[in-house]
Amino acid sequence: MAKTILVVDDEHDTLQMIRDLLEGEGYAVLTAESGAVAIETLRGETPDLIILDLMMPGMDGFEFVRHKSKEGLGEGAPIIVLTALDTFTYSDMFLSEMLGVCLFMYKPFRAARLLENVQEALRLSRAAHA
Repeated sequence: MAKTILVVDDEHDTLQMIRDLLEGEGYAVLTAESGAVAIETLRGETPDLIILDLMMPGMDGFEFVRHKSKEGLGEGAPIIVLTALDTFTYSDMFLSEMLGVCLFMYKPFRAARLLENVQEALRLSRAAHA
């Protein structure tokens, strides 16, 4: 059975590129162009992994992670953060880790590296739930 990945990014081209890349590797992909749409998606689906942009209008990535945790949505799904931010505060990284972020990647990113991180996050998630 294919692993399901939720990709959340407000940039349509980035969202489509990631979707095509992941589907080409056999993953089932859900997409959301905002944090609010992603929360609604999680109310009906529990993905195996979430790939999340941090800088989005409305509900940014940090707010999304807090909101999903508060509602108990997407339990057990590790999060890979994709961001154009080049710095994080210690409190941002600590809060992110506490809320399920397992990897940070910077935009622009290499497709091969994203696939490696997806495989690693899913492997770590399986090991944690074994």
